[in-house]
Amino acid sequence: MKIGFIGAGKVGTAFGIYLKREHYHIAGYNSRTQASADRAAQLTNTPVFERKFDLVEISDMIFITVNDDNIEKVAKEICKMDVDVENKVFIHMSGVLNCEVMNCLHEKGATICSLHPLYPFSDIEKSASEIHKANFTLEGKGEGLNLVKDLLIVNDLSHSIIASNNKTIYHASACVASNYLVAVLNTSIEMLREIGFEKEMALDTIKELVFQSANNVFDYGPTKALTGPIARNDEKTVAMHLSDIKKFDNNWLEIYKTMGRASMEIAAKKNSETSQVLWDLLL
Repeated sequence: MKIGFIGAGKVGTAFGIYLKREHYHIAGYNSRTQASADRAAQLTNTPVFERKFDLVEISDMIFITVNDDNIEKVAKEICKMDVDVENKVFIHMSGVLNCEVMNCLHEKGATICSLHPLYPFSDIEKSASEIHKANFTLEGKGEGLNLVKDLLIVNDLSHSIIASNNKTIYHASACVASNYLVAVLNTSIEMLREIGFEKEMALDTIKELVFQSANNVFDYGPTKALTGPIARNDEKTVAMHLSDIKKFDNNWLEIYKTMGRASMEIAAKKNSETSQVLWDLLL
């Protein structure tokens, strides 16, 4: 089976490197920019294809790893080509889009699917080395879907099958867990810097707290992991927090209140005597 990539950004390049290391036959790369195609080809020791047609024609499985806005455009471009796509498998790796954006290919007899690794692709080499740790989400249609499932199973890649109409909520969940976590931590760091902490000291101050809190969630679940004044119904402490935060930044205040209400929902699962005073403070 020959695997081709249209799009040579971080995701396509990293996954290509991973598959190459697992001894899959990578046909090569086509990309909008020559520089990215050359980089991916060099890292995978594969050729660059100047024309999508040539790459599609020679490949059995084609990953369309362009940005989300261009996936449908590339699929339609291929549909207009004089190339036989029947029995080929087309895969995009968008988190939010489902396979339907490539439906014109399915109408021509191809299998279409989305395969999304829940992993932050910040560095190509690091991502290629660690992508096996990610959980993949798969949805699609066509007989070739079993080939994709086999790829995941053979390589012992953790994966979930998802309904196509649930992709958006799935991706929103990922944003909360990753992007919004970064935003919340940045707020904590800004608070410390505002009262005199240097950046590195602020990071070091919260580092162990963050790691242990995350570990507790994965070890015991969110309900048992929740600690702090809201878990204890400590009304005076929360009131003091709110009073002083108001003096600095309204954005901090909104974040604190929003996260506080979310924490109250968790606390209510283990403590039926949640404080009405706390609810009122956080509104």
